[in-house]
Amino acid sequence: MSSPHNESSYNEEELPELPLQLVGLDGWHRAHSAIMGESAGYDMPLHYGDSAAELDWTRRHAAFADISHMGQISLTGDGVGEALAKAAGFSSVAMGVGQIVSVAVRDEEEELESSLLVQHRAEDVYLLASAADKYDVSAWLFGALPDDATITLMDEQALLLLTGPMATDALAQLVPGSEKIAFAQGAAFGWQGHSLWISRTGGQGQDAYEISLSDEAATGFAKALCAVEGVKLVGLNAVAGLNRGAAYHA
Repeated sequence: MSSPHNESSYNEEELPELPLQLVGLDGWHRAHSAIMGESAGYDMPLHYGDSAAELDWTRRHAAFADISHMGQISLTGDGVGEALAKAAGFSSVAMGVGQIVSVAVRDEEEELESSLLVQHRAEDVYLLASAADKYDVSAWLFGALPDDATITLMDEQALLLLTGPMATDALAQLVPGSEKIAFAQGAAFGWQGHSLWISRTGGQGQDAYEISLSDEAATGFAKALCAVEGVKLVGLNAVAGLNRGAAYHA
């Protein structure tokens, strides 16, 4: 029989709430008077004063939002792309470098049902998972991939969203050549000595670019992006208003 001193029983109501996680640009958002709120366990900028005005701007111009709470995952190892394709039930045979494929992941035992964006890059397989599911997806990957696969949750990597009808022209002013990225493709670029991975997605008539870069580079890039004519900083409420919120806002 176990000693009473070794037994621990907790009432769920007595468990302390975990503090919200912060993204690398947290201080920058607060300096810009962001109204912060919880999103998938993170303290994120929901808006900067007027969600409706931000949504209207996003639909007509170019809007920049921080979505760094999302799950950026890097997979490396021999045959890791093929192993992922087999586990998730899709074909990777025709996937070129940078091509984006949307993959549904289901695991009834773990009660996981999620969608991933999958891209083969020169050095790894890059996944983008929703903020709410990224830890469950990581756990699923550990069980689904070979033991010699390396799975890295890129928590020190920022992810910035630029969307709207003027997004392509705005981004090209900072990153020449980015306008040549085809829809559902990604490509590597450099900016002031920093590495960027830019993925072009979108929907409902809205161009959208997800820009992955180091936390170290994110503040400077955010400042430069907001200085481009036609670009406005918006919160997650505006992003959710475009019906893209299932991935970005949760």
